Amino acid sequence: MDKKISGILLAGGKSTRMGEDKAFMNYLGKDLFRYPLEILEQFCDDILISSSNPLFLETRHRIYADDIPGLGPMGGLYTCLKKIKNEYSIVIGCDTPLIDSRLISDLINNIDQHSIIVPLNDKGFPEPLVGIYRKSCSITINKCIENQNYKMSGLLKQEDTLSLELPYPHSELIRLFSNINTKKDFQSLHGDEI
Repeated sequence: MDKKISGILLAGGKSTRMGEDKAFMNYLGKDLFRYPLEILEQFCDDILISSSNPLFLETRHRIYADDIPGLGPMGGLYTCLKKIKNEYSIVIGCDTPLIDSRLISDLINNIDQHSIIVPLNDKGFPEPLVGIYRKSCSITINKCIENQNYKMSGLLKQEDTLSLELPYPHSELIRLFSNINTKKDFQSLHGDEI
């Protein structure tokens, strides 16, 4: 890719269903967050981590707590989009360790055409926590916050969003978008390989 792009790792969740900070759970010898972070490091020259956990300081990337706490992913995205150095950013949640570089490349191939590019999952629904977001989306997010609409799906409807259908087998889509929220989800990971 000839243009520079930022990366945002969303890691500010409370992990209430997990009972501990899932970002730092050990999976195959590494903290869970390392997998999506390493994907971002392949593509991005500027990486921000949305979190208030000081343990992320060891990554040597820029760390930002939410400007407005308690808004979920939208709060982290809002804070970080205002601080990225480039026009576009790749956004990945810290609890999606099976996302791979091929998927991100497919999203990047559609950059410049839309404000938001997100993949469709195995059920045909957009996955807003794996996508590309233009810096200017922070203006729309601000309006969403003013209207107390904190759902990412609402943001996708208000922006020029491409929901990208991926030419992958159904089983691959299920694997890629495995989201780790509970102990059971985490245990199911061990049937997969990275």
